[in-house]
Amino acid sequence: REINLGLDLKGGMNVTLEVMVVDVIKALSNNSRDSIFNLALSNALDAQLDDTGNDLVNLFSIEYEKLTPIPNMGLSVIFSTPDLRDKIQFSSNNKEVLNVISTEVEGAIDRSFNILRSRIDRFGVTQPNIQRLENSGRILIELPGIKDTDRARKLLQSTAQLEFWETYEYSDLFPALQQANLLLKEISP
Repeated sequence: REINLGLDLKGGMNVTLEVMVVDVIKALSNNSRDSIFNLALSNALDAQLDDTGNDLVNLFSIEYEKLTPIPNMGLSVIFSTPDLRDKIQFSSNNKEVLNVISTEVEGAIDRSFNILRSRIDRFGVTQPNIQRLENSGRILIELPGIKDTDRARKLLQSTAQLEFWETYEYSDLFPALQQANLLLKEISP
Protein backbone atom coordinates (compact mmCIF):
# COMPACT_ATOMS: atom_id res chain seq x y z
CA ARG A 1 0.00 0.00 0.00
CA GLU A 2 1.03 3.54 -0.64
CA ILE A 3 0.12 6.13 1.96
CA ASN A 4 -0.39 9.90 1.84
CA LEU A 5 -0.93 11.63 5.15
CA GLY A 6 -2.49 15.01 5.90
CA LEU A 7 -2.85 16.60 9.31
CA ASP A 8 -5.75 18.83 10.22
CA LEU A 9 -5.10 21.95 12.28
CA LYS A 10 -8.17 21.16 14.40
CA GLY A 11 -6.72 17.86 15.59
CA GLY A 12 -7.49 15.29 12.97
CA MET A 13 -5.90 13.27 10.25
CA ASN A 14 -6.61 12.58 6.57
CA VAL A 15 -5.03 9.53 4.99
CA THR A 16 -5.22 8.24 1.43
CA LEU A 17 -4.11 4.66 1.03
CA GLU A 18 -3.65 3.04 -2.37
CA VAL A 19 -3.81 -0.66 -3.06
CA MET A 20 -1.06 -1.29 -5.60
CA VAL A 21 -3.20 -2.84 -8.34
CA VAL A 22 -0.13 -3.42 -10.48
CA ASP A 23 1.27 -5.70 -7.78
CA VAL A 24 -2.03 -7.60 -7.60
CA ILE A 25 -1.98 -8.13 -11.38
CA LYS A 26 1.64 -9.27 -11.29
CA ALA A 27 0.89 -11.67 -8.45
CA LEU A 28 -2.12 -13.08 -10.31
CA SER A 29 0.16 -13.79 -13.27
CA ASN A 30 2.62 -15.50 -10.94
CA ASN A 31 5.09 -12.69 -11.78
CA SER A 32 5.07 -13.53 -15.46
CA ARG A 33 8.16 -12.64 -17.46
CA ASP A 34 6.24 -12.46 -20.72
CA SER A 35 7.61 -9.41 -22.53
CA ILE A 36 4.28 -8.33 -24.06
CA PHE A 37 2.54 -8.67 -20.68
CA ASN A 38 5.18 -6.59 -18.89
CA LEU A 39 5.31 -3.92 -21.61
CA ALA A 40 1.51 -3.63 -21.62
CA LEU A 41 1.52 -3.30 -17.83
CA SER A 42 4.22 -0.63 -17.96
CA ASN A 43 2.34 1.26 -20.69
CA ALA A 44 -0.88 1.01 -18.64
CA LEU A 45 0.88 2.55 -15.64
CA ASP A 46 2.07 5.43 -17.82
CA ALA A 47 -1.42 5.86 -19.30
CA GLN A 48 -2.95 5.90 -15.81
CA LEU A 49 -1.14 9.16 -15.06
CA ASP A 50 -3.15 10.92 -17.80
CA ASP A 51 -6.39 8.88 -17.74
CA THR A 52 -8.30 9.14 -14.46
CA GLY A 53 -11.50 7.68 -15.95
CA ASN A 54 -10.21 4.14 -16.47
CA ASP A 55 -8.88 1.76 -13.87
CA LEU A 56 -5.56 -0.01 -14.34
CA VAL A 57 -7.13 -3.29 -15.46
CA ASN A 58 -8.98 -1.53 -18.32
CA LEU A 59 -5.86 0.39 -19.32
CA PHE A 60 -3.86 -2.84 -19.24
CA SER A 61 -6.48 -4.47 -21.48
CA ILE A 62 -6.20 -1.65 -24.02
CA GLU A 63 -2.41 -1.73 -24.00
CA TYR A 64 -2.24 -5.53 -24.26
CA GLU A 65 -4.57 -5.54 -27.27
CA LYS A 66 -2.30 -2.99 -28.99
CA LEU A 67 0.75 -5.23 -28.53
CA THR A 68 -0.51 -8.77 -28.97
CA PRO A 69 -0.16 -10.40 -32.38
CA ILE A 70 -3.44 -12.36 -32.06
CA PRO A 71 -6.43 -10.24 -31.04
CA ASN A 72 -8.36 -11.31 -27.94
CA MET A 73 -5.95 -14.17 -27.15
CA GLY A 74 -2.87 -14.75 -25.00
CA LEU A 75 -3.84 -13.72 -21.49
CA SER A 76 -5.16 -17.17 -20.62
CA VAL A 77 -1.64 -18.60 -20.93
CA ILE A 78 -0.24 -15.90 -18.64
CA PHE A 79 -3.00 -16.09 -16.00
CA SER A 80 -3.74 -19.81 -15.91
CA THR A 81 -1.80 -20.17 -12.67
CA PRO A 82 -2.47 -22.67 -9.89
CA ASP A 83 -4.38 -20.00 -7.93
CA LEU A 84 -6.69 -19.20 -10.87
CA ARG A 85 -6.97 -22.72 -12.29
CA ASP A 86 -10.67 -22.96 -11.44
CA LYS A 87 -11.46 -19.59 -13.02
CA ILE A 88 -9.28 -19.45 -16.14
CA GLN A 89 -8.75 -22.18 -18.72
CA PHE A 90 -6.29 -22.15 -21.62
CA SER A 91 -9.28 -21.74 -23.95
CA SER A 92 -10.49 -18.55 -22.19
CA ASN A 93 -10.40 -15.42 -24.32
CA ASN A 94 -8.89 -12.14 -23.10
CA LYS A 95 -12.26 -10.67 -22.14
CA GLU A 96 -13.02 -13.64 -19.87
CA VAL A 97 -9.54 -13.43 -18.31
CA LEU A 98 -9.86 -9.69 -17.75
CA ASN A 99 -13.23 -10.20 -16.03
CA VAL A 100 -11.55 -12.62 -13.61
CA ILE A 101 -8.65 -10.20 -13.04
CA SER A 102 -11.09 -7.33 -12.37
CA THR A 103 -12.98 -9.47 -9.87
CA GLU A 104 -9.74 -10.46 -8.10
CA VAL A 105 -8.51 -6.84 -7.98
CA GLU A 106 -11.85 -5.66 -6.57
CA GLY A 107 -11.64 -8.44 -3.98
CA ALA A 108 -8.15 -7.31 -2.94
CA ILE A 109 -9.33 -3.71 -2.57
CA ASP A 110 -12.42 -4.82 -0.61
CA ARG A 111 -10.29 -6.94 1.73
CA SER A 112 -7.95 -3.99 2.34
CA PHE A 113 -10.94 -1.71 2.96
CA ASN A 114 -12.45 -4.15 5.48
CA ILE A 115 -9.13 -4.64 7.27
CA LEU A 116 -8.67 -0.88 7.58
CA ARG A 117 -12.24 -0.41 8.80
CA SER A 118 -11.68 -3.09 11.44
CA ARG A 119 -8.42 -1.50 12.59
CA ILE A 120 -9.98 1.96 12.81
CA ASP A 121 -12.96 0.60 14.76
CA ARG A 122 -10.53 -0.90 17.31
CA PHE A 123 -8.63 2.40 17.47
CA GLY A 124 -11.72 4.06 18.98
CA VAL A 125 -12.00 7.16 16.79
CA THR A 126 -15.42 8.79 16.93
CA GLN A 127 -17.11 9.20 13.55
CA PRO A 128 -14.30 8.12 11.25
CA ASN A 129 -14.95 8.52 7.52
CA ILE A 130 -13.69 5.65 5.36
CA GLN A 131 -14.43 5.70 1.63
CA ARG A 132 -13.32 3.81 -1.45
CA LEU A 133 -12.44 6.16 -4.27
CA GLU A 134 -13.81 4.60 -7.46
CA ASN A 135 -11.56 3.38 -10.29
CA SER A 136 -8.38 4.20 -8.42
CA GLY A 137 -7.76 1.49 -5.84
CA ARG A 138 -7.56 4.27 -3.26
CA ILE A 139 -9.15 4.42 0.16
CA LEU A 140 -9.71 7.77 1.86
CA ILE A 141 -9.68 7.81 5.65
CA GLU A 142 -10.58 10.81 7.78
CA LEU A 143 -9.96 10.55 11.52
CA PRO A 144 -11.36 13.66 13.25
CA GLY A 145 -9.98 14.69 16.62
CA ILE A 146 -7.17 12.13 16.65
CA LYS A 147 -4.29 13.08 18.94
CA ASP A 148 -1.76 10.26 18.53
CA THR A 149 -1.02 10.44 14.80
CA ASP A 150 2.08 8.21 15.05
CA ARG A 151 0.05 5.41 16.60
CA ALA A 152 -2.65 5.81 13.92
CA ARG A 153 -0.05 5.71 11.16
CA LYS A 154 1.52 2.53 12.57
CA LEU A 155 -1.92 0.95 12.93
CA LEU A 156 -2.83 1.71 9.31
CA GLN A 157 0.53 0.68 7.87
CA SER A 158 1.08 -2.48 9.88
CA THR A 159 1.10 -5.83 8.16
CA ALA A 160 -0.87 -8.71 9.55
CA GLN A 161 1.10 -11.78 10.53
CA LEU A 162 -0.39 -15.18 10.13
CA GLU A 163 1.05 -17.77 12.47
CA PHE A 164 0.58 -21.52 12.51
CA TRP A 165 0.82 -23.48 15.71
CA GLU A 166 1.04 -27.21 16.03
CA THR A 167 -1.82 -28.57 18.07
CA TYR A 168 -2.50 -31.95 19.59
CA GLU A 169 -5.62 -33.96 20.06
CA TYR A 170 -6.69 -34.62 23.64
CA SER A 171 -6.47 -38.37 23.01
CA ASP A 172 -2.77 -37.95 22.12
CA LEU A 173 -2.01 -36.04 25.33
CA PHE A 174 -4.15 -38.00 27.78
CA PRO A 175 -1.70 -40.90 28.41
CA ALA A 176 1.14 -38.47 29.19
CA LEU A 177 -1.08 -36.41 31.50
CA GLN A 178 -2.26 -39.57 33.24
CA GLN A 179 1.36 -40.65 33.82
CA ALA A 180 2.29 -37.22 35.15
CA ASN A 181 -0.68 -37.41 37.51
CA LEU A 182 0.44 -40.79 38.84
CA LEU A 183 4.00 -39.51 39.41
CA LEU A 184 2.66 -36.49 41.30
CA LYS A 185 0.61 -38.80 43.52
CA GLU A 186 3.73 -40.80 44.40
CA ILE A 187 5.77 -37.67 45.16
CA SER A 188 3.09 -35.89 47.21
CA PRO A 189 2.86 -36.73 50.90
